[in-house]
Amino acid sequence: MKKMIFINAMLLFGAAAANYKRTRELDHCRRKADKVLREMKLFEQWLFVKQDGKRFADYFRREKIRTIAIYGMGTMGERLYDELRDQDVTVAYAIDQKGKRVCSDLEVYSNTDLRMLKKVDAVVVTAVHCYEEVRKRITAEMEVPALSLEEILYEM
Repeated sequence: MKKMIFINAMLLFGAAAANYKRTRELDHCRRKADKVLREMKLFEQWLFVKQDGKRFADYFRREKIRTIAIYGMGTMGERLYDELRDQDVTVAYAIDQKGKRVCSDLEVYSNTDLRMLKKVDAVVVTAVHCYEEVRKRITAEMEVPALSLEEILYEM
């Protein structure tokens, strides 16, 4: 009888552990899918803005921003940098948590002490999925505005 109870308890424990692992994997997949969907919607908005003939430089000029840093050099950050190359906004450097080196002519700093970085008018955060967390850190350590790429595109 004790042996049967022990076997059933172990089977129940194993099933619970497998269910827990599967739930964690599903949560991870949901978060990743939500992130990709949000980025896809953002690229769609970017396309609408571009088709309307609006430019980032016009937005930054209106806000009296001449020099920026880009936070997040994934796909969004790379596209923003490419877009701003031909406009009259200076991208001083980029900040990337992984220290991605994507643009040979742009200095990319890893997520180190932000207080040590050169002063810019604003930091544009392309990592929209963690904007609030990044914004708090940038405004505290760099004492400059942290602007969400998502908010910029919807304001343009």
